[in-house]
Amino acid sequence: MLVVLVAWVVAAVLTLIGWSAAGGERQPEDLQLLVVLLIIPGLIGLATAWGTGRWTASRQRDREGS
Repeated sequence: MLVVLVAWVVAAVLTLIGWSAAGGERQPEDLQLLVVLLIIPGLIGLATAWGTGRWTASRQRDREGS
């Protein structure tokens, strides 16, 4: 899960730098949209990583218990 979090943060920072360097509009609506579009994939990635970790742990416990 830490790998997903780090990858998301790096992608978000690179996106913000690229947006700023490209002369991104400084309108509040554009910045809000950019933030939302960065947060949603990050949350989906973290939820997927957390769920996969829980699923893997439960399968391992089942195998050890057998």
